[in-house]
Amino acid sequence: MEPIQEQQLTLTVEPRPNLNVFVLTGLEESPANLNYDILGLHKVRKFVKGELIGVDYYKKFDEVSNAYSGLCVREYNTYIRKDDFVYKREKRIEWLLASGFVGEIKETIKYYSPLEAITEGKIRRQNIINEVKFNAWYLLGPLDGFKIMSVFKQNIDLYIEGVLEPLHTQLAASTEPYLDNLLSDGQTTVRAYLINFVTI
Repeated sequence: MEPIQEQQLTLTVEPRPNLNVFVLTGLEESPANLNYDILGLHKVRKFVKGELIGVDYYKKFDEVSNAYSGLCVREYNTYIRKDDFVYKREKRIEWLLASGFVGEIKETIKYYSPLEAITEGKIRRQNIINEVKFNAWYLLGPLDGFKIMSVFKQNIDLYIEGVLEPLHTQLAASTEPYLDNLLSDGQTTVRAYLINFVTI
């Protein structure tokens, strides 16, 4: 009888990932002094009433699935206004760890000069109009969406410059039939939706 040969089993233990590294750099050292804005990250901006309230920075974007991954930095903005003009912006920056927890936080404050406040207001109103264009095309289709921007162009230009009332008045009084179309909720008209959208 031949002797039984013993087989040796080799077990490979995969190293556990280090969840205490920052997603941005893959290192444990704080990346707070790194200018992440020039690293080619993918930005997802969040607007409310024309204000840029936040930006998420991702490392990857998949064109096939149209999905972002590798969230590494988050910015939150809070605007403080007096008499409708911004005079201060509070920014909170969070750097995320591989664990998903926040590993570093930085808070800054920017004060606006009168000229900067005027410029910010114009940018804010332009952001609103940009969203109105998109929503008009989405809600009404390309033809009526383009038509509404043409019909209201003069007062849209005034709105961007800071004269708000003419656009509100024209939206309320317009006889364009598509403005009274109902949204998917079955209650809100396109007119009411747009008026609310441009009211700041």
